[in-house]
Amino acid sequence: MPSATVSRTPVVVRAPLIEKRKALKCFGSCVAQVKINYDKAKAATEEAADLLKSGYATAAKGATDYNHKVIEIARANTNTAFDYAYQLKKSF
Repeated sequence: MPSATVSRTPVVVRAPLIEKRKALKCFGSCVAQVKINYDKAKAATEEAADLLKSGYATAAKGATDYNHKVIEIARANTNTAFDYAYQLKKSF
């Protein structure tokens, strides 16, 4: 069977100069719109990160304050229990 050779020469389609200008203009406006949207998204992301940071800081402070209060109450209860035990010992 004879082998057939296929010529693979690239086909170059050249758009008219007017079409290239339109395409470049469209590309330029698309790039500008992408930059605007990127800047908006970046600002929104930074704002959300600041809100999260603030929220976590507030939650951490609240947890710390709560833990200090629990320790203070536990210390007072422990001191009262030891004072009571000491008073009981003294009464015998």
